[in-house]
Amino acid sequence: MNIQYPDLTEILVSAYQFSVCKIPFPAKDPCMYYSWRKAIPVPKPTTEFAFGVASPGQNYDELLEADGYKNLACALNWYPSHIGEKRILKFWWKKYPENIEPQIPQVRRYGGNVRNEAWRIPGSGMTNYYKYTGVLAGTGCGFAFMDFPIPFKRSERIPMRYFTLLRAPLKLHRVQETWMKCWRFKKIDEGRLASYWLNGFDPKGYKPADEIEYWKQRAAEASARIEGKVTEDQLVG
Repeated sequence: MNIQYPDLTEILVSAYQFSVCKIPFPAKDPCMYYSWRKAIPVPKPTTEFAFGVASPGQNYDELLEADGYKNLACALNWYPSHIGEKRILKFWWKKYPENIEPQIPQVRRYGGNVRNEAWRIPGSGMTNYYKYTGVLAGTGCGFAFMDFPIPFKRSERIPMRYFTLLRAPLKLHRVQETWMKCWRFKKIDEGRLASYWLNGFDPKGYKPADEIEYWKQRAAEASARIEGKVTEDQLVG
């Protein structure tokens, strides 16, 4: 587990299951992937909130639900190497109201790409670098979390459709709340130190095709409002 903020722990969902693998468990590097089968104990988070992200179809659902976690949203993996895949991610969340003391963060983030010249937008005058380092969840490339407002310049922005958890102040300005809603962020919980906002789509009846179509429409709308139109993928990410 990684204490990412004083009130937030990221759990390694894969640790809910275990099978024989070449590298002994627990792994020295929690970002590595394994095939898991047998349930094993998982340490209880000491922070007010905990979250985990994993692809479905790996028998995590029943174990997480039994432990009190709720699947609040689903989305595709929009990391550059996964764009075009129908790789669904599930976001799991749990509150521990008895954990009232802030903890010392032990931040663990997945490295990812720092800069990739291949993502430059031709003729737009804008370099669309993806600065993922220090943003992606510790367990992999498919999910991001960060403080609000997003600390990116327009020329170094994370794609707005990227599956993301934002840690924000308890009170936001009306304009900030409007921005949140514009990019599908909704408030999922509020604690003693911060509020948390998550984008993505409702797990009930979720279909990857619907998400893809939604972002195509948003990209087309935005492209029509700016000079020098760009493609949907270039504009949104």
